[in-house]
Amino acid sequence: RLAEALISLAARLIPAREGVAFYIAALILGPLLGSLITEPAAMTLLALLLKRRYFDRGISLKLAYATLGLLFVNVSIGGTLTHFAAPPVLMVASKWNWDMAFMFQHFGWRAASACAVSTAIVAAMFWKELNRLENEQDKGEPIPAWLTSAHLTFLALVVAFAHHPDVFFGTFILFLG
Repeated sequence: RLAEALISLAARLIPAREGVAFYIAALILGPLLGSLITEPAAMTLLALLLKRRYFDRGISLKLAYATLGLLFVNVSIGGTLTHFAAPPVLMVASKWNWDMAFMFQHFGWRAASACAVSTAIVAAMFWKELNRLENEQDKGEPIPAWLTSAHLTFLALVVAFAHHPDVFFGTFILFLG
């Protein structure tokens, strides 16, 4: 829900109707979150959001396939903002001394630009169809702030201690508990 709220906030900054604005924000910002929460987590999160907001609403097959392709490509390249999220980068980052600044300077801004351009092209192609979609508010119960904070804290600790197995597993087991 936190990621959805961040994407919704970004969508409000886009001067378009909500169906288009959320689509653009989700397929640009969501894949870039893969640099912080890992690519599989970003893929899962975005798949759930897009399913509920677009796929369950009877969009055309052309838009559905274009969205899936865009999702796969953007998530694949979106994890390159950092040196610790994308598995191919993770395998070589420490050996080649790639840090976060190096990743953003050489790959990250290009990945962000590619996500933005490809999303803009697909959104332009399906502008009319996306423009007709309106948001259906989720009627689920609100998630307590303390629970979201706890999840973010454990996520940060797991990432911080990824190279210290004893602390990593201890943190992870506490989180599961």
